[in-house]
Amino acid sequence: MRLTVDELMTRLRSEGLGSDDDTRAVGDVLRARAHDDMPVYLRALVGLGAWVATLLLIGFFYSLHLLDDKSSALVFGIVLVVGAVWLRLGARGDFWRNTAVAASFAGQGLIVAAVDLLWRTNATAFAVAALLSVVMMVTMPDPLHRFVSAMIAVGTTAATLTALEVTHALDVTALLAVVVLAWTWRMDLIRRSDSVTEALAPIGYGLAVGLFGICLFGAFSSVLVGGRAHAAALGAITTDGVALALAALVLVILREHDTTPSSVAGVAILLVIALFAVITMDSPGILIGVAMLLLGFDRRNVVLIELAAAYLIVFGAANYYSMDLTLLEKSGILVGSGALCLAARLLVDRLLEPGKTALPE
Repeated sequence: MRLTVDELMTRLRSEGLGSDDDTRAVGDVLRARAHDDMPVYLRALVGLGAWVATLLLIGFFYSLHLLDDKSSALVFGIVLVVGAVWLRLGARGDFWRNTAVAASFAGQGLIVAAVDLLWRTNATAFAVAALLSVVMMVTMPDPLHRFVSAMIAVGTTAATLTALEVTHALDVTALLAVVVLAWTWRMDLIRRSDSVTEALAPIGYGLAVGLFGICLFGAFSSVLVGGRAHAAALGAITTDGVALALAALVLVILREHDTTPSSVAGVAILLVIALFAVITMDSPGILIGVAMLLLGFDRRNVVLIELAAAYLIVFGAANYYSMDLTLLEKSGILVGSGALCLAARLLVDRLLEPGKTALPE
């Protein structure tokens, strides 16, 4: 027998398990969900309409030549961004939420364009774009906006360092993204509130996707220039940094399972990480995928696991088909990787007793 909500609340009140206030609270939640209930295709159309409307508005101002002056573009961009934040804070429907997001990115584009016209240097424009993305991740309470802002922050940081001719610009950017990713998904979890955790999740996904783009660009850059000595390519620096981060994550997980790093299991896992880092020294995307896979299983996050699978498939194939390696070297890497994975599997099967989830000392 299925009960209606009214019948259920009446029975709870009669048994002393609910009150009139509880009934009103449940009713408010159900009415709010019914009001927001909309098919996916309608949500997509509403969001598309909001973005198109914002682009048409910007095009209207351009047609009036109101934005030809760089000072006007800068002022209008700031006003548009502030208005977008204000609109998103009070938005209740999908149209207004998407309008706020689109207006925010349009305003940021105007600000960056005005800065580029004022200073005429790529580094300044990219740096302003990166700074705006970081600020908007904090001030704009929208998951989609935070996700896109995180991706933009990674890309513009790499572009800024490259424009400034910083040595190993992509390596520095990748390591910064790895550090922020580690803090987002693993550090200070107990002390975080639910609202902070919910706000950081889209930022973490955006950083992971942005890091994927950096690694992909590094792989293609290496193929185009015929070597990894180019400043815009990833290499051993990123691999070593990710290996250290992966080892730190493993040590934390071992301690949480009451296993010391000096145990047989701890030493064996650290040795496997070191060997895997040596094998994939020129392809850090593979080791990042392994680290993200472990993090996904640790956090029980399906999205991170899927992103890790994309890393492993794409960069594993890129490493194999790289023109920097001979066929003999590729064969050696395949044999070594297979033997390493087989040895790790046998080691884990031997160390883990049936029915236990923790590694022994």
